[in-house]
Parts: sequence; C-alpha cells; structure tokens
Amino acid sequence: MSSIFTELPEEIIEQIADCMRYPIYPSAEATDFFLNEGRTGFSETRFALSAFSQVCTYVRPAVERLLYRDIHVDITGWTRHIRASETQKLPMSPAGSLRLLLRTLTDRPELGRFVRSAYIRWCEHYRVPASMPEHLKSLLTSCPKLHTLAFSSLPQSVIEYLEPLNLPITSLAAVSPAENLPSVIRAFPALRSLQLHIHGQPPETVSMPEHNITSLRLKLMTEEGCTPQSELLPLAYAVPHYNVPYVYLESETEMTLTPPPETMQSSVEHLRLKNIDPFTPAHIDGVMCSPISSLTNLQHLHVMRSSSSLPMRAFDFDVLPPNVKTVSFSDYAVTHKMSAAASKSVFVQGVVQALKSPRSRRLAGVMAYGAVPNDAWDLGNLTPLRDLCRKARVPFAQTGSFADIEPELMIFFQ
Repeated sequence: MSSIFTELPEEIIEQIADCMRYPIYPSAEATDFFLNEGRTGFSETRFALSAFSQVCTYVRPAVERLLYRDIHVDITGWTRHIRASETQKLPMSPAGSLRLLLRTLTDRPELGRFVRSAYIRWCEHYRVPASMPEHLKSLLTSCPKLHTLAFSSLPQSVIEYLEPLNLPITSLAAVSPAENLPSVIRAFPALRSLQLHIHGQPPETVSMPEHNITSLRLKLMTEEGCTPQSELLPLAYAVPHYNVPYVYLESETEMTLTPPPETMQSSVEHLRLKNIDPFTPAHIDGVMCSPISSLTNLQHLHVMRSSSSLPMRAFDFDVLPPNVKTVSFSDYAVTHKMSAAASKSVFVQGVVQALKSPRSRRLAGVMAYGAVPNDAWDLGNLTPLRDLCRKARVPFAQTGSFADIEPELMIFFQ
C-alpha cells in the first residue's frame, strides 16, 4: 500500500487528505455547528486522517498539514457538559484533548505552524483546573499562523487572561454574556469578523472600543426568565460604526426589527435577518415608518424564517432604501397551521401582491435556486412569480439543487 502512495506527488496526497476532512461548509455555517452542537469537521474526521498519516513516512507530512489546520480541543477531554455535575462523551464527534495536544506540540513544535483555526470547548460551569488558562496560552502562542478562534463559552475571566497577549486573531466566534461584548472587541484588536451568541443582561451604558470589524454576526439568545431578545438588539446595534458593511442578526424567536441608530444607518450594505421581521412599521420620532428604510446604503437584504403571517400584511418593498438591489428569502413560511406546500404558496402570493403594488420598486428579475420541485427544501409553487415576470418582461430563472446551499428566492430591483 505504501509503495502506491510514494509514486504520487505530495500535492495529490494533500488533495486526497483534503477530500477526507469533511464537506466544505461556509465558514459561518461551520462555526454555527460548533456553537450550537459542539461538533466540527476536525472532530468528525480526525481519526480517519490520523490513520491515513500513519500509512507511511512519505504520506505523513502532507496529511499532517491538513490534520492540524483546523483543530478542535476540549479542556475536559472527549466529553460534553450536561449539568454542573454530569458530562457525556461524544463518540461520533469527539474533540481532542488540550493537554495531549500540548504534549504533541512540545515534542514537535513545527506542527504549530500548520494551525489556522482553533475551536475550543471551554465549559465555565465545569471545575476548570488552575493550570488550564496557562495551557490555553501555550496553545495560542504555539501557533504563529492562527487567525480564527472559536469558544463554546467565553467568560470574562478568559477574556481578561487573553487580552495582554495581543493575539493577531482576525476571526472570532463564541457564546458569551451580553455584558462581555465590549471586552471581547477590546481583547482582539485585529478582528475583522465577529460571530457571537449573546445572552443575559446587557450593560446599562454601552461604549464600544475602536475596531476594524467588517463582518458582524450576532445571535440574540434568551435564557428562561432572563432578558428577551428585543432588549439585546440595541446592544447589537452598538457594534457597527461606519465601517461594518455586513451584519447578520438572528433571534431565537420571532421579533420585529427596531430602528437602528444613526451610527449604523450609513454603514450597513448587506443585512441578513433570521426570525426578525424588517417590514412591520415602528414608531420613529412619533411617526410610524419602517426601520429598514433608515439604512441608507443597504444594497442586499436577506430574510430567513419569515413569519407565515407576513404575506397577509404584504411586503412593503416601496419602503426599501433606494440603493437596495436584491431582497431574498429562505426557509420561509413554515407553520403548523397548514401544510408546508400551502404555507409556501401563501408566502409566494404575498410577494407577488407586493410586487404588483403601484408603490413597489420596479422589478428587474427573479431567481430561485437551491432545490428541485417536490424536494424537502422546495421553495413552493412559483408559477405566480413566473407569470408576473413574463408580464413584466423581466427574467425568471430557476435552478436545481446545490450541495450544502440553503435554497433562496431572490428578487432583483432596478
């Protein structure tokens, strides 16, 4: 077996190892898997890659470059925390042991140069050994090319320990209390991309440090008996200044978008909302108007899991800012009150009625992609939209399935 591989160039072996790693998801989606479920591509395939690296000494260097590129370690070993006094192993996707990884990096420090991202399960309710912060520091300083960092939990004590290190991390993801948000930004001054699941009581006053963040993803979480997501939204608004063009906001339950502050109005170009309704009017300075209309530089709006009742109110496309070029929808109109096919049809009819409104923006075309008819991800009966495009003499395109891409309905405006 080894003789077969020795005849192959290292580049081919590395491509084989890359194909073995895991299906390539968008980085934000892969991070969501870690924050929500505690699994990563590394944890799912590292045993197969490790076995491949041991085929022969010729194969090992090429495979190790992939094996150590995106690591996932657990301060408690191969377990997942359930309660304060209980843990459970994850046999299907076990993380590596931080202690064992440090032992390997001590014996072979050259492996640290391969690490580009680290996913760290840090359970603040677990009895953390006193040496663990120092172990974490050793890991991060042993990987000079590390640029992406993710924590299953990021308490203030860890943030304070990391801040003096001045790590060149450009992408960070974590679950963290809302009050820690300014500290997180201050601890990682090189951040360009920030993805946080925030919960708990926000601070009374919010003062964000200077930053270079250009991509912001926030999930507003609610613990039982704690702060509702609507009270966390102003904290989410406090992060963007004049240089954050991409913003993603997610709520665990349906809520309505509230008016953003002036500091955010001129910066956001791409806005993605999940379980947040951007069309319902709100009181702004005593006048009922749409919060979305104040985002003057907005070009692309994407809405996920739109309320099934939204089409009954009709979409006010006429309130969109003048620079908006596309509005897209995905995972929409699912309700227990009617079948999936019926609810999606109602949703599509609501979009059509809004586009027919004399006040609506001028339609430039429609594209639906990501699912074939009768598939579980079917976008619904799009015939009314197709007919509307034909009458308006604008393009209508529908394409089939794409692996790992959530189906979308995209509306283009002139």
